[in-house]
Amino acid sequence: MSGITNERTEYTKYLPQVKKNRDCFKGQRAVKEGGTLYLPPLASQLDRNGNFTHEGQQSYEKYLRLALFYGATGITVNGFSGLVFRKNPTIEYTPNTEYLENNVRAKNETLISQMQKAVEDAMITPRSGLLVDFPDVKGRVSRAEAEAQNLRPKILHYPFESIINWHFETINNQYQLQFIVLKETTTKVQDYAVTDEDAYRLLELIDGVYHHSLYDDSGNQLTEKTPVLVNGELATEIPFYLIEPVGDNRSLIDDLVDCNLNHYNMFASYANKEHSSGFPIFYETGVDGDSCEDQNNTIGPGVKWISQNPDAQFGVVETSGDGGSLRTYLEDRKSEMASLGADALSPKTNNAESGESKKLDKVGQNATVADVANTVSRAYEQAMGFAAQWVGDNPEDISVQLNTDYVPTDMNPQLLTALMASYQAGNISYQTFWSNLQRGEIADPEVTAEEEKERINNDNGGLNQ
Repeated sequence: MSGITNERTEYTKYLPQVKKNRDCFKGQRAVKEGGTLYLPPLASQLDRNGNFTHEGQQSYEKYLRLALFYGATGITVNGFSGLVFRKNPTIEYTPNTEYLENNVRAKNETLISQMQKAVEDAMITPRSGLLVDFPDVKGRVSRAEAEAQNLRPKILHYPFESIINWHFETINNQYQLQFIVLKETTTKVQDYAVTDEDAYRLLELIDGVYHHSLYDDSGNQLTEKTPVLVNGELATEIPFYLIEPVGDNRSLIDDLVDCNLNHYNMFASYANKEHSSGFPIFYETGVDGDSCEDQNNTIGPGVKWISQNPDAQFGVVETSGDGGSLRTYLEDRKSEMASLGADALSPKTNNAESGESKKLDKVGQNATVADVANTVSRAYEQAMGFAAQWVGDNPEDISVQLNTDYVPTDMNPQLLTALMASYQAGNISYQTFWSNLQRGEIADPEVTAEEEKERINNDNGGLNQ
């Protein structure tokens, strides 16, 4: 038994935040499945111990049904991803790494498709990473044998949830990854029953040499610690490249998610108030319940209100349900979410700067969508460079750059915020949104909205339908 399943404190601390971000990205159904995690119950629904009463449980279920989650997070992330990939990445391959373009991980997954997932993950979570792996072989194989057996390096993408532990050290003035533990899911089929089991992959440097080994979910070692050969030589680095575009264990959408959930909670209060106050209360006084004539008297809509008692009175009590202050609060949160989205595309420069200075600062000052694109570009350049080295090519010949051209030269931040708000709310069509981006030089003027929508749907990496 080993401590291989131990989780780093940073991992366990921020895992709930990652789940929250992912659920908000997925939308209303995922958020509502979270129940009280995202929509706390009202005090009137709980007993003194904080548990639901029978009536309180029923009341909460109605409270949850009335709530509506505004899908700004998913729309915004998909929009950002669509802008990153509106232009194809600029990639320079070496002769022996061109196969990565159409088969990056030996499962016929294209490099672009994996990059889209990596960019999306880099926006939603604080950390993800790329591993350059090689099929297990015994002994050395020639290049001809490797080509015949399709034994080539592959690049694997690992999300935040899989990177449970890691450690860096400075050795010979170089900050270097010493070990990393990756949690993986393996699928087993027995008698037509398909089950998933956890496994743990340990990558570590032992006496300066890269070794890998595998463990089961109980921490039992399944494979020996094996040194890794790269192009016939012992590897001296772990080819795992972290993607952390924001740093400080934060993600691009943290503030947007918090605002989105705040809006969700306040909408629940607003809807509950409107629902409760929307029904009039019918009342009567002076009706003789013992009278045969009055015994079956019914009051309410659609019936005639009568009584044999001339002093009987009937009436309707209605409350004001305009919810003015709550409605204003909700609109303010929508504006804030639109502003957060627009800020992630707008340059942050001082008004006093010259136009030339603004151009020079465009990438550096750009909001973190460009930071995500640049960070993912660097990780892929490093990973593909290591793959090139593995097959005997020069890693310096590899270059990768995702699109970072999002800022319109003639579009002011207020207009961009207004466009974002209107599109998030569904008040303008994609055609209108796209046309305005084209005029602002964010979008390709030669591509129609229908063509771009088709591209996004095919890639599964852009704006929602």
